[in-house]
Amino acid sequence: MHRYSYLALLVLLLTMLSGCRPSAHIESPDDGDTFDSGETIYFSASATDIEDGDLPDSALVWTSDIDGTIGRGVSFSSDNLTAGAHTITLTATDSDGEEDTDIIEITIEPADNQTGTGRRARLKAAETWMYQIGMLDESGAVEALAVTDYPLLVLEPGHNHRPCSDDFTPQDFGIPQENRDDACADVYSTRSMLSALRKTPAGDERLLIAYIDIGQAEWYRDYWIEGWAPPTATSAGTPDFILAADPDGWLGNFVVRYWDTAWQDIWLGTQTSDGIITELARLGFDGVYLDWVEAYDDDRVQDEALKDGVDAAEEMGAFIKEIGDTGRAVTQEFLVIAQNATFLIDEFDDPTEYTDTIDALAVEDTWYYGNGSSENWNDGDGDVGPWDISDRLTCEQQNCTAEITGLDTVCPNEDETETCLETYPVSGDLHGGTRHTCPEGTDGTPNCWSTENRLSAYERYLAQGVPVFTVDYCISEDKADRVYKTARSK
Repeated sequence: MHRYSYLALLVLLLTMLSGCRPSAHIESPDDGDTFDSGETIYFSASATDIEDGDLPDSALVWTSDIDGTIGRGVSFSSDNLTAGAHTITLTATDSDGEEDTDIIEITIEPADNQTGTGRRARLKAAETWMYQIGMLDESGAVEALAVTDYPLLVLEPGHNHRPCSDDFTPQDFGIPQENRDDACADVYSTRSMLSALRKTPAGDERLLIAYIDIGQAEWYRDYWIEGWAPPTATSAGTPDFILAADPDGWLGNFVVRYWDTAWQDIWLGTQTSDGIITELARLGFDGVYLDWVEAYDDDRVQDEALKDGVDAAEEMGAFIKEIGDTGRAVTQEFLVIAQNATFLIDEFDDPTEYTDTIDALAVEDTWYYGNGSSENWNDGDGDVGPWDISDRLTCEQQNCTAEITGLDTVCPNEDETETCLETYPVSGDLHGGTRHTCPEGTDGTPNCWSTENRLSAYERYLAQGVPVFTVDYCISEDKADRVYKTARSK
């Protein structure tokens, strides 16, 4: 055969391939499914093309014969479809403009027939929850969570880590070479994780909440780009909204000037690009869990706010509102859970200025805490050092001149037992010290962190209809039982 014949066959083959249609398939919901009005519906699909491979999110459009375009991409969620019988059509378009569609029928029950299964209703009904922001990339980790019956899971997204690839040079990101392993992380599929955890073994829908840190920049995230640099002891980082290292010693975490437009653009997006919040909502997260809201009370942040002529508390409240609004632009019942910053509610003349921006408050250390850090965190059973919790408590008793009574396990004068903290760091069962006592004259004020003062503040949230979730660090079962019983009685 002449080479011209080969060329003709090749041209014919390429012509045939370019005329092939892609393949679109709706994976969820199932054809014929029925939902309550306001209930969150999770849409997912696959779409491939013989030339293009897996089609990008921009190539997939979802429409309803009642509501028009309802979403784009491989997955998204919606809780605002109109009541009635919907014909849902997925259209996938390849790079040649060829299309394929898949169609299902679903029904949205009218409001009169609702069973109260919306996100906020399920959040308020949750009596226990699971919070895991590490080691989700390890074999079996997601599977272990999948077999639990927790109705609420707070999870760390795994797709936006900086991968530990061979060509990663930390100096390009202002990071010392010795911290290379701390400045990258294993990337895992957030979408696959959400799919595996969406329902409990009993078939009930879970709430899946994304952990994010809005008051600190983390150098292992993919938003920390080349040219950025951490702050020094005497100057801000690059960009200059990066102010200082985390005060608790967590490596690679840096307090930020969170009202800075450049920082907020990362989360809220711009006119030309989506931010992290939109991305998380489209992936199918039911909401976000905000760490380091307490940045408003950090001394370095307060100094910057004074320079900029702004109120740090008001700026944090405004940022949180924008986060919620951005998420709800994608899905109507997008949840916002604030961690800690218990007394932020008292910074506003009208408490609803803050409580209307959040759907729940989650608080650490109400009864028990740990003093492990990124350098020495352990469970108190001696897997990092040759000690356990009893060694720590004995040390506290022997070195404290005051009597340690009641719930307290830590000396009220922590300077006397500093050696105990350094020698026997443990991750739970600790009560007292500066964490749970009030400086003289501070009773009933935000400077008093006693358990009683915290509980009083929680009541102010509950009075506004905001549920409060507790996170206490316990090693012994008796202390964990006490926390469960006491928290549920409030």
